[in-house]
Amino acid sequence: MKNNIILTGLPRSGTTLACLLLSKLPDFLALNEPMRTANYRSYVIALSGVPDFYAATRRSVLKHKTAVARVVEGKMTDNHFSTVKGKRETLVRKQEFRIEKPLSNDFKLACKHNALFTILLKDLQKQYPVFAFIRNPLSVLASWNTLNIPASRGVVRAAEWLYPELTRELKSIPDLYKRQLHILSWYCNQYKTLPSENIIRYEDVIKSNGAALSVIDANAQWLEDSLASRNNNNVYEPETTSKLGRYLLADTSNSCWEYYDKKDVEALLP
Repeated sequence: MKNNIILTGLPRSGTTLACLLLSKLPDFLALNEPMRTANYRSYVIALSGVPDFYAATRRSVLKHKTAVARVVEGKMTDNHFSTVKGKRETLVRKQEFRIEKPLSNDFKLACKHNALFTILLKDLQKQYPVFAFIRNPLSVLASWNTLNIPASRGVVRAAEWLYPELTRELKSIPDLYKRQLHILSWYCNQYKTLPSENIIRYEDVIKSNGAALSVIDANAQWLEDSLASRNNNNVYEPETTSKLGRYLLADTSNSCWEYYDKKDVEALLP
């Protein structure tokens, strides 16, 4: 169904923000990581579970005015984590929450998952509109290193049972930062199969105050949110960011360079 939309992207590339913005559009609901990915223990099971999940979610929304997603106290958010320097607390919790806005029977429903949908991307794009979000790679890496998430530990958790080849590759890399670079490159490489217009830069979303999302829904051109870039976030440790920048600039074969120039990274070095 064309009104079932797949959202994915680099972890920390603004996908949660995109869900919040898209859900402000008429007849549109975008859910932040609604599927319980641990339930899908093989590629085939995960792929077949996607249409089932969309169908079940539509029924729940239309009949009961409820859906499941990662939210903060029953409300959508633009960020999973606190912005306090140091230990960044997880704010979201996966839970059922109320849908207050009016929706037609064939409303647009988008679901966002980073690792899961990137792993399934090759097959998902045969059936659904798919959009992937990217962001300045140094900001992505710097953000990972302020958090306790799989990418910050150099793993892609869903890959352990859905894409074991990637897990084996990561285990063979002893250096944590190089594992993170491998993860970054893997994500970016997967998106090469998408039309260029379906790859959305975080920077463009911010600069346009959300209007860059009009490639997903034309109504996004009327968004009036005042957005500010967090690429130079003061919660990023300068020493760590500088070291990550050196690693990244030396990794000339990284697939992130398909989308960003080295000058984009150099501009963010402390």
